[in-house]
Amino acid sequence: MAASRPPKFADRLLGWFIKGDVLEEALGDLYEYHDEMEGRSSWKRKLFYWFHVFQFLRPQLVKSLMPKNQRFFWEMINFNSKIALRTLLNNKLVSITSMTCLILGSLCFQLIYTWFYNELSTDKFHTKIDRVYMGVARTNPMADLAPVSLQAFFNLDYDQFPEIENKLVLHVYRKDEIKFIAGQREFTGKGLITDSTFFDFFDFKISQGTKNLTDPSGIIITQSFANRVFGKTNPIGKSVKIRCDQEGTYKIVGVLDKIPSNSSIYFDFIVPKHSQQFWRRIPLDLILTSPHFDYTAFNKKVAFMGRESVDRFPESLLSVVPFTDLYFEKTAESILLNKYGSKDSVYTMIFIAIMIWVITLLGFNNLQSTLQLSSAKKHGIKQIIGATKGALINEIVLMRFYMLLIGVLVSFFLFQFIFPYYSAFMEFEIDHVLTDDFLSILGVSSLFLIISTIISVLQINGIKADQAVTNTTNLFRISKLQRGLVITQYAITIILMITTSVVFIQYNYMSNKDPGVKVDDIVSVDFFEIQSRNLSEDQLRSFDFVQNSLSQSTLVKNYSQGDMPIGSKVKVSSWSRVGEGFDYASENIMTVDTGYDQLLGLKLIEGRFFSDSLDQPRQQKVVINNAAKKYWQIDNIQNAKLSSNTSGRQEYEFDIIGVVEDFHYEHLSNKIKPLVLRYRPYPDESFLIELVEGREKEGLNFIEDLFKEVNPIGGFDYQLLSSEVEEQYLSEKRLRKVYFSFTLVALVLSSICLLAFSFYEANRRTKEVGIRKVNGATAKDVFGLLSFSFMKIILLAILIAAPFSWYFIQKWMDRFAYRAAIDWWVYLLVCLFAILTALVVTMWQTISVAKKNPIHSLRYE
Repeated sequence: MAASRPPKFADRLLGWFIKGDVLEEALGDLYEYHDEMEGRSSWKRKLFYWFHVFQFLRPQLVKSLMPKNQRFFWEMINFNSKIALRTLLNNKLVSITSMTCLILGSLCFQLIYTWFYNELSTDKFHTKIDRVYMGVARTNPMADLAPVSLQAFFNLDYDQFPEIENKLVLHVYRKDEIKFIAGQREFTGKGLITDSTFFDFFDFKISQGTKNLTDPSGIIITQSFANRVFGKTNPIGKSVKIRCDQEGTYKIVGVLDKIPSNSSIYFDFIVPKHSQQFWRRIPLDLILTSPHFDYTAFNKKVAFMGRESVDRFPESLLSVVPFTDLYFEKTAESILLNKYGSKDSVYTMIFIAIMIWVITLLGFNNLQSTLQLSSAKKHGIKQIIGATKGALINEIVLMRFYMLLIGVLVSFFLFQFIFPYYSAFMEFEIDHVLTDDFLSILGVSSLFLIISTIISVLQINGIKADQAVTNTTNLFRISKLQRGLVITQYAITIILMITTSVVFIQYNYMSNKDPGVKVDDIVSVDFFEIQSRNLSEDQLRSFDFVQNSLSQSTLVKNYSQGDMPIGSKVKVSSWSRVGEGFDYASENIMTVDTGYDQLLGLKLIEGRFFSDSLDQPRQQKVVINNAAKKYWQIDNIQNAKLSSNTSGRQEYEFDIIGVVEDFHYEHLSNKIKPLVLRYRPYPDESFLIELVEGREKEGLNFIEDLFKEVNPIGGFDYQLLSSEVEEQYLSEKRLRKVYFSFTLVALVLSSICLLAFSFYEANRRTKEVGIRKVNGATAKDVFGLLSFSFMKIILLAILIAAPFSWYFIQKWMDRFAYRAAIDWWVYLLVCLFAILTALVVTMWQTISVAKKNPIHSLRYE
């Protein structure tokens, strides 16, 4: 029988895994053991041979699978990682200030970025939004663009245009115009009355039920409105009523997800348009076009259509405008949009974000340059004993990596914690996604560190070992670069401080400026929903009951019916002066009654106001403001008439019975515009009620009880006139908070960097200070010398900041027709504050060096 041989594959396996100095001895032992088992069967000898082979595969005998050069690489990484961590720990001041700078900068940039990204992405979640257009018209060549249904008003047939893929007609009811009734409870909410094609245009997501609007009895509500009305109960299939100028019973067939914060459209429920034959709100048109739609060419085709068949608007000009232009451009202001954006606000936020980013970048690089300066001799010694520049660069890269890791994680968790408070403080709501937040913070932090690493690598490459050891390297003259970075930082900070002060002054000026009407203690209450003009006997009795109750109450000082004197509440119609060659133009108009002037304190400068004894509702009489009198060049109102063609093809002439002094009913960025007041109140107009001063709470309780008397199942709501006026300046109020918050952050970042810079600068000059003190200089002299060197930085920053801040202020103030006076002392106070802050930041280190014993100073290295 042939002799059994050891398994070749087992020997090969050992060759792969066992260290070379052990392999020969291991194979000898295995062969000897195999020969000793010669008397046993072949399969047993092989089985035991394999058993002993596996016994040799112990960790201490197995060789490393990694090539030698790779093992050396990872060993160097491990070694340099330890060195990098040790460097961070040994330079605690720079490490802590650098990390603080990085975290604060990344966090603040992300807070600002989240807001302006939300603004710039408005409505972009609708996949077809770039192809959606709104129908608009000028009722005459001088009128503003007004959103209207070109189908309903001008008989425009969209089907004749092949470039139009779909169309949508909708009516919008404000929350005070429509009631949503569930069981025995009544709710107000913004309602959209739409065609079944609504969801072909807009991609609002459904959470329950269906988005199908073909069923005339089906209604869709939003999740937030469902929570308000039904709580945690499933609303699908519930029966509800809608009451406005129409009334109907519906069942809920769908619930939409929360409407995204970057939607310009907000509503509470959607009702199928075909559920009723007529809705009184002015209809709006939207069209969905083909991808290559040329709206300029389309507007030329439709501009003059409909004139011959519509008596009401003989000079009309039709067109469509991109839906994406409505939010920022306000091409045509529509009730469909719940809010409008401001490009000025977006540009301001982007400017602040860039300033924070630049300050953080400069500060971080300044701190790291300071660390390079203090470590130059150490790097020189390392090179002399054999370290390569690659190893030194590797150490820097690893140190930045650890800073990135810590900075991103801390910034991310701080952002999640702070953001809810930030949103509440800034008074806006923004949706954000965790993964997007993390990636954004990672991106901006990485950018800071990549730039810093490149600069540090360039500095390392500039080090010569012998010069570094003898302190003669050019790197030690980097203080000029450091001063330049600190100057730039403080210049940007001072620009923000000055502009913040101006924003505060302008906002306070607008808030405290007399609008020309009384606004305190006046509330607006809508007692009656929109309804037909032919009131039933019950409705008339309720109307009389409300009037009598208000008249008799000791808690009500005065009341009137009409529009609130706020720009967003006014209507627009076409007016012209009769017989003087004036073209028709769109002018503002308010509905008032005979007590409106007394309630709001309007001042007559000519003629009279409306009177119960002399005038009747809806007569062709008007009162105008002084701006309208100047606009139409009226010398004597008795010799002038106005005409309007808004109500039809026929021109109606109106007598001007009085002129009131101008009052600010719009934002102070606008000059006071011409205003026409008409006496034509309807029962469903809101009541303006002046409460007795000091008894406002009692007065509101009385009004609420009165409201419930005529609306047993209704939800009471009111608007304070003072709050509505303040609402006009919400963007400035937010801007004030934004400027203040991030200017404070910029000041902190600059101060942190100045503190670290002063520490190393003062220590660098320790020997110089010792020599001066030996030669007779006092601590006071040294303190003045060091302080002045730091003050020069701030003074240069002020000189740089002054012209830039003046330019930015002028550009921002150009928005306002009425401006606060900006005196020279504003600039002076900001500059003094900057100087004082710098003194406080550097004082501790300056005093410490100035008081040091000269013997110790001369021995300092």
